[in-house]
Amino acid sequence: MFKKLLLFLSLFFLLSGTVFSDIAQIGTTSNNFLKIMAPAKPAAMGEAYVALADDVNAIQYNPAGMAKSMLSGISFTHIIWFQDIAFENLNLSLPFPMGTVGFSVNWMHFSDSMFKTEIDPASITGYSTKYEFSPYSFYGTVAYSKEFSRDFYIGASLKILNYAIDPNDDKGAALSFMADIGLIYDMEFLEGLSAGVSFKNLGPGTSFISETYLQPMNILAGVGYSHQYFSIEGGIEYYSDNNINYSVGANAVLFDVLNLRAGYKGGTVPRLSFGGGFEFSGLAIDYAFVPYTIDGLGYTHRATLTYNFGSPEVKLKAYPVVFSPNGDKVVDYTRLLPDVMSPSKVKSASITIQDAMGIDVRKTKINLRSKIFWNGKDTLGMPAAEGDYFVRLDVDYGKGIKSSSAPARVEIDLTPPSITVDGRPKLVKPGRLDTLVVPVSFDMSAFDKNGVGRWKLVIYGPEGQPFKTFTGSGDPMMVTWDGKDDLGINQVDTGKTYSYALFASDSVGNWGKSAVKQVKILFREVVINISSDTLFDLGKADVKIAVYSDIKKIADQIKGYQNPKIIVEGHTDNLQMKNGAYADNMELSKARAQAVVNFFVELFELDRNMFRVVGYGETKPVADNNTPEGRRDNRRVTIRISGVIFE
Repeated sequence: MFKKLLLFLSLFFLLSGTVFSDIAQIGTTSNNFLKIMAPAKPAAMGEAYVALADDVNAIQYNPAGMAKSMLSGISFTHIIWFQDIAFENLNLSLPFPMGTVGFSVNWMHFSDSMFKTEIDPASITGYSTKYEFSPYSFYGTVAYSKEFSRDFYIGASLKILNYAIDPNDDKGAALSFMADIGLIYDMEFLEGLSAGVSFKNLGPGTSFISETYLQPMNILAGVGYSHQYFSIEGGIEYYSDNNINYSVGANAVLFDVLNLRAGYKGGTVPRLSFGGGFEFSGLAIDYAFVPYTIDGLGYTHRATLTYNFGSPEVKLKAYPVVFSPNGDKVVDYTRLLPDVMSPSKVKSASITIQDAMGIDVRKTKINLRSKIFWNGKDTLGMPAAEGDYFVRLDVDYGKGIKSSSAPARVEIDLTPPSITVDGRPKLVKPGRLDTLVVPVSFDMSAFDKNGVGRWKLVIYGPEGQPFKTFTGSGDPMMVTWDGKDDLGINQVDTGKTYSYALFASDSVGNWGKSAVKQVKILFREVVINISSDTLFDLGKADVKIAVYSDIKKIADQIKGYQNPKIIVEGHTDNLQMKNGAYADNMELSKARAQAVVNFFVELFELDRNMFRVVGYGETKPVADNNTPEGRRDNRRVTIRISGVIFE
């Protein structure tokens, strides 16, 4: 509050210097008709309408007040002034979310024509009429105002003025520009109390005939209090030509439609003022009677017709649009985001939630200053059914000004995605469980109209415990499993039953699960590599007896399989044979593979029919043959063991 008050006072003194700086140049001012305040309502209140300005007519007194009106407005004022002078005023204000834009057209004219004469010796009077003319003054205004922060309003306007005493004379008219700047601060410590200041007619002088005249720059300042049925304001008016006035005015509301007003303005021309008005359904008719009998000037009359239309723009968004109030703390609610013009002026606000059939599900009052959520429950606190809902924001600004937002769609989604998963390749045996070949690729599919969030493929071991888990986000596609567990150490056991299932959630956290599929491991290949330098002497194919224990371990492993199929591969480096027992590396590699098979058969009594011998020579290196280390790695025997469960 104190920051806003300090800002208000700082701007007041800063802008005051613009007006006060011209006091040292005191002289005759031009365009004094700018001192005529057109609308009837402020005139009836003694022109005390700086702090309480809050409608389309605020453009005449304090442009900041336009932003306080929630409605678009248009007004027309007709003034019967002195000496057959008439003044016409047309105002328009249009509120937008970014601020209020206003326009004003003002025209002062004489009811009777005037005549320009010239010396004429032939005339009886010595003068003759040259032409007939009507003096007038015209100015147009463009204004803008906005609620700068809560309860603090700033406005400004630009005037373009054409002042013509004799339109037929090139020197009898002048064009000038000037601006108004206004501030209003609604006090937070007392609702209804406001302070306002308006700096008017700021601009360069007007050149007319052979002279340049200062503008009638002035400062209007006031403090006012407004209640639903009563308002009062007092203020001062300081002109750059050293005229100081003060004013006080009040307005009383009867039966919500009738207004009675009175005011007093003291200073240069002291005067009382009276008036009233009638307002209904946005249409207002106001009248002001201002007598100047003290100075013998007579009476002035003002009549204003005002029409307020439209409604304040109110918007409502929901984020996220889709939510799932299932208690999993993922997306259990949606947040409702109001966008309201001048939220500080809202008297009450409520949220109405309807289902797709237009039936009210929940209606509750809200505080626009608080965060607003919907947890998917109805008025009775019961969970709402799955489906589409529409949320509407209703706002009441008081004084019959109400507005509603367009319905914002939200969706309660409690249905998980549809999920399928299938492992390939596999063999299906009638009357048996599915059989699975390792490694296996899992084809996965999950669909949800609101999109897939996360997924999890779980492979369970023979005891039902999780063996291997794959996770991801978005639409699942395919993963390949090498048969190892989550640690990457243990492999599936041949002949054991495993199972797998795919889990997936939608974008709001609804988890679904595929059917659980059971499989048996049909095939698992075990690959054993033994260095030829361990098995054989250089250039020979006789297995060393020293490797007996190592070969025995492999033989015992083979005996644990049912009907295993074994391929024994011989490999060499790229060095060519010289004066050896074998013609080339290909012959040597095959001989070594065969020697290993003979070792298995003759010493460990394995069936020779389960073995197949292949010699690759130097054709499948696993390392660089240009180094001794690489050649050593390439000299090897590879044993590939495959176990068959079902025949």
